[in-house]
Amino acid sequence: MKKNLSLLDAFIRIALGLFLLGKGVSHRCSGLMLFGALETASGATRFCPIYKLFHLSTGGCCHHHQAPLKPVAE
Repeated sequence: MKKNLSLLDAFIRIALGLFLLGKGVSHRCSGLMLFGALETASGATRFCPIYKLFHLSTGGCCHHHQAPLKPVAE
C-alpha cells in the first residue's frame, strides 16, 4: 500500500481522529467513534482510500530518488 498522505496531513488526521474518538466515547456516539477511529487509522498508516479512489495525494514527490538538476546552458 503506497502512502498518499503527507506527514503534516497524517499528524492532523491522528489528532482530529483521537479528539473525535474521545468525544464519541464520552457522548456514547458510535458514529463519532467510528469516524474518529477511521481518521486515526488513516493518519497512522498515511494512506487514505478516498484519496486513492480520486487519484489524489498530499504526500508530494520524492526528490531524493531523482537525478540532480543540471544547470541550463545560456
